[in-house]
Amino acid sequence: PLSRLLQEKAKEPLPDEVRRRHHLMTLAEALRTLHFPPGDAPLAALDAHASPAHRRLAFDELFFLQLGLALRRAGVKAQPGISFDTSAERQAVGRSLLPFELTGAQSRVIGQIARDMAKAEPMNRLLQGDVGSGKTAVAVVATALALQNGYQVALMVPTEILAEQHHRTFARMFEPLGFTVGVYTAAAAGKERRVQREALASGKVRVAVGTHALIQEGV
Repeated sequence: PLSRLLQEKAKEPLPDEVRRRHHLMTLAEALRTLHFPPGDAPLAALDAHASPAHRRLAFDELFFLQLGLALRRAGVKAQPGISFDTSAERQAVGRSLLPFELTGAQSRVIGQIARDMAKAEPMNRLLQGDVGSGKTAVAVVATALALQNGYQVALMVPTEILAEQHHRTFARMFEPLGFTVGVYTAAAAGKERRVQREALASGKVRVAVGTHALIQEGV
């Protein structure tokens, strides 16, 4: 019968120690319970997808997703990256552009990003924070570090309105230092678009602020 086939063919991917630590049934038990519930099975929990069998399958899905992400991250770290000079003096240039003192959390995050940028491998970091928590301030300092090392910077935002706002902000900060800031959105067309792309390709534009237009072919 199918229940016996599930028992025989369902190979257990998790080590016994991992299953014991998380109090998980085997994969074969979970599949058999879901497809052929015993008479004393908790029907309410099964119906709500909250049974131990459901928990085991959910664990597998999340576990292997995390494992895949970890392997992918290891592959990214194996690739060569840019080792930036992120000395305190260069960080201070970026900090001086801000019209306020950084909070402790902002300073800590900038330090972590600076250490990542100094490594000879790509940075793989997510910066998370509420509206108004200072994510843009952190981006300003990171931008200053890249510019001082002779590189261009791309800053991508989700809407054209935000692109225009950030363009004004970054232009106000960086153009007095001699770094041209350009804005790139889908709204540009024809000659304007060609001129913008040429300025970026030539290196005249050092900071490109824009929407998803930044990742379109030709940009």
